[in-house]
Amino acid sequence: MGAGSGACQQITDIWRERGDFGETWHTDVYGEYGLAKNWGGTLKLDTQIREDQNYDDRTSMEAGLQRSFAMSPRSVIAISASVLAGEALEGPECRGTGYETRAGYGRSASLGGHNAFVNVEAAFRSRGSDCERNLVEVAAGVDLTPKLHTILKAWSETGDKARSAKIETDLLYDIGKYSAGIGYRQEVSNAFDESGIVIAVWRRF
Repeated sequence: MGAGSGACQQITDIWRERGDFGETWHTDVYGEYGLAKNWGGTLKLDTQIREDQNYDDRTSMEAGLQRSFAMSPRSVIAISASVLAGEALEGPECRGTGYETRAGYGRSASLGGHNAFVNVEAAFRSRGSDCERNLVEVAAGVDLTPKLHTILKAWSETGDKARSAKIETDLLYDIGKYSAGIGYRQEVSNAFDESGIVIAVWRRF
């Protein structure tokens, strides 16, 4: 949360989900770029290929500005505002450009002698009066060894014609400036059935 001046990180996730909506391939590329002290830019590109009777290919873009505030040596809060463009992935009723506002809190700690972190974020996203979403995202991780990390994620989405809650577990291994890993994602809202395998690559530079 909040790359420092000149620091950058990129996260690429590729996953395939199967469930009530058929089979879908996703690619999610997210980057944080340090612009100045406590200021950063964010860029996210999402693509979706839904394999049903008619292929539904979509690409969505999100670009924003983020400001972080250090609360202590181990905790930080951040706020951001983003512009949404491209084709919405939320559903056919979501069209056109929009915006997102977000606030988050992150904290690192030592857990049994291992580095750990927790990050909580809440966001409001709108692409017009018929497509408004409230999001809550939580992530927690522990360094099992200096190079092996485990991360647990959970997030929910509610709003116009929307209800979703998912959990994901990931295992990542450091290779130089990269971290590569695999995870599993599951829908748990009971609104529909969907699950998938995730391949993740993180890069710090």
